Amino acid sequence: MTKRLGIVGNGKIGSALGGALAADNWRVKYFDPRKEVSGVKSLAQLGEASDVIIIAAPSWTNRDIATELKPHAKDKLIVTVAKGVEPGFLTMEDILQEVSGGHFDHGVLYGPMLASEIANKKPATILLATTSSKWADSFSGNSRLKIIYNDDPVSIALCGVLKNIFALSLGINDGLELGHNAKGALAVGIIDEFQRLLSDLGGDPEQANSLAGLGDLLATSWSDLSFNHRMGKLLVKDPEAHPPKGEGVASLKEIRSKVDFTNYPVLGATYAIVFESANPMSITGNS
Repeated sequence: MTKRLGIVGNGKIGSALGGALAADNWRVKYFDPRKEVSGVKSLAQLGEASDVIIIAAPSWTNRDIATELKPHAKDKLIVTVAKGVEPGFLTMEDILQEVSGGHFDHGVLYGPMLASEIANKKPATILLATTSSKWADSFSGNSRLKIIYNDDPVSIALCGVLKNIFALSLGINDGLELGHNAKGALAVGIIDEFQRLLSDLGGDPEQANSLAGLGDLLATSWSDLSFNHRMGKLLVKDPEAHPPKGEGVASLKEIRSKVDFTNYPVLGATYAIVFESANPMSITGNS
């Protein structure tokens, strides 16, 4: 059977994933608001032509995209690579679940997948997290992009959100030029908080060690290819020229209403640095 994949968004990550999966015998079509890079004219057309749809667009667009796709996605799979939240700390899994209402299968596609590396044909291993097990073997093949099934999209979606936040924290460390010793110590504290946050937010703390948790955190927090890591550095080096923005910043703002920062010193310090002009050295516990 022909494997039909639709991708919403023909930007860096959308085109990288599409190229890797096309090499694995998927027939790939794109929809993008920019007509010059869009292979189909509408989301409706993309939905009708696809069995699996990847939303490779910013978090704040995912609800509208899924809603428009819904009439054309009966019993199909819609997953997103976006890792932000809506106000009220709704993850992308929460949003797809709400929009679907059982009409389509849904989940998240998360893990260490820096777009430029995938585009340059370097290997990557990521998670397809969905409760719909019928899709478990959909991506099994010999592509350089290895996709592993995971049945806990709630926890994996939270991992993506927390990873973005803590990438800011480790970026702040690098912006201060504190070195790898300090970064290693900070990372240990982050991993502890990551696990406890997953539990407090209703997820499985063991998933902190998954590809979408520790795997993605390591890939992005040691690489300037990560927007959130770069943002953390820039907030220290040139804060006036680089006001806080991005999915990690938005998620950090929203998580404030969900947890008590007293129990999470790295998270609390990161929030204070980003939003309250605290001394960046507070990320180390010293200011």
